[in-house]
Amino acid sequence: HKEEYSQSFRHLEFLSALSATIADHYPNLTIDAPSILQQLMDGATFANAFSFDPFKKHKAKLPASVPLHQVDMYNETLQYVSFGNIAKKSHGVLDEALISQDLVAKASARCSLIHSSYLVVAEGMEYSDLVDQALRSKAFDDMSESETVAHQNSKTWRIRRHEYSFVNDENNPRFGKGTTRSVKKEKSALQQLEPLLISFKGKVDLKNPECNIYL
Repeated sequence: HKEEYSQSFRHLEFLSALSATIADHYPNLTIDAPSILQQLMDGATFANAFSFDPFKKHKAKLPASVPLHQVDMYNETLQYVSFGNIAKKSHGVLDEALISQDLVAKASARCSLIHSSYLVVAEGMEYSDLVDQALRSKAFDDMSESETVAHQNSKTWRIRRHEYSFVNDENNPRFGKGTTRSVKKEKSALQQLEPLLISFKGKVDLKNPECNIYL
């Protein structure tokens, strides 16, 4: 996110966009967009996906070229958002079940400080962990051979592997201006994901896929 001001306004912008999106999608709700926003602000929670502490011993030390204030920016780059407390805070007027993946995606698209939103389907230190979790959870069943045999259409897809680093990190370049993608590392990852990918029936579409999968 952009430096300084976005740290204060990113959550407010997202929740404001989400409240308007919910109000548009559910015109029969008994509360309006400003009231929905208040419920979201009371009940939504955000948690950092990264937790780098420069004062603790790490295998990778904070590069000397990186100013200390960038640590907080790095840790807040990717965040988990949860709406589990919404029903309690709104006394049942607004429920977590009403906030679909599609509404979250639409709200994110309306924001200038939010790059994108993702649905987490697997986490792990190795690609084999991701494959095992994805297969067990059946997160991609709607794209697999078994689920799409009865359908004429199957989802097109592509995979992108992103890395996160400090803006001024001279030892960990961002693979070119404005990008965090290494094609070489991405190709290596695809080979390790083969047990999952061979189950997909749809074709690969590198330009405009129906399903984007990010590592």
